[in-house]
Amino acid sequence: MSAAEHPKVFLSHAGEDKARFVVPLAERLRASGLDVWVDAWEMLPGDSLVTKIFDEGLDNASAVIVVISRNSLTKPWVTEELDAAVVKRIEEGSQLIPVILDDLGRAEIPVAIRHLLFERVPETSELDKVVDRVVRAIHGIVERPPLGAPPAYTRAAVAQIDRLDRIDSLLLRSAGAEAVRDCGTRFRTAEFLVSVTAELSITEAEAIESLEVLDNVRIIKIHRTLGSGVPSMSKFDLTDTGLEKFLRAYEPEYPTIEATVIARLADWPQDQGSELELTEAVGAPRLIVQHVLDNCAARGLLNVSKTLGGPARFFGISPQLRRLASS
Repeated sequence: MSAAEHPKVFLSHAGEDKARFVVPLAERLRASGLDVWVDAWEMLPGDSLVTKIFDEGLDNASAVIVVISRNSLTKPWVTEELDAAVVKRIEEGSQLIPVILDDLGRAEIPVAIRHLLFERVPETSELDKVVDRVVRAIHGIVERPPLGAPPAYTRAAVAQIDRLDRIDSLLLRSAGAEAVRDCGTRFRTAEFLVSVTAELSITEAEAIESLEVLDNVRIIKIHRTLGSGVPSMSKFDLTDTGLEKFLRAYEPEYPTIEATVIARLADWPQDQGSELELTEAVGAPRLIVQHVLDNCAARGLLNVSKTLGGPARFFGISPQLRRLASS
């Protein structure tokens, strides 16, 4: 096995902590593949403390674990080992991992390592968490949840529309596309929320906030009743302004459809007709044809007559419209 698979680790500690914590920790770390150096295992009678601890133990280690306890705070040898480990970390980039026992306060911890992240041990018998985190730290393995896919609203193509944020614009896109598809501008709010939250991976609260914004800028009109929440805004309409903004932003064929409708009107064989006839002649979605008719009427280019539940009729096509078609 290579040194990378079994990193050499020096374990600095006070002798009084051996039985209660250090030896059990070292045994568990070795069982996890770390080549831990502990003086009780490495030194024999007659060995030089300086040679064995500093030259053989510390110098050869790629990581140093320092167990700080009330016992170790008064031990000169632990202080010397800690100082050497700090120098080694600065000069060689080796790891220095403080393990804190006895519920020591921050002010009691040696100044040289206060800037490091500690591994605190509330109970010396609970080694599983300590062993796992130390092994991860020495191998450089960060424990984090896997990355998921970004929410749909962050990936969707979105048009920049004045005073609207990304979610507002995408809600307008969803409402406009549904309106054109179904030829209707009225929505049941609860049903729309179910659809749009699933489509865009947003919360109901985010969708409701966007509906309020769209209502405020007159892109939709919420029909309000007494109460609160969704029941108090059971329906909303996509306004003419909202439909226009949707078509300009998200319907690339809209300018062509608009020009085609105006051209057909200019060449209409009679001075009146039905929106259904015009829709068939143009071959475009009925709602878009209706919208162009309404825009022309608003500009005084023709007249539109609407009946409840029936198709609109147009008449009184003006010379201005015919000029517009030929320009």
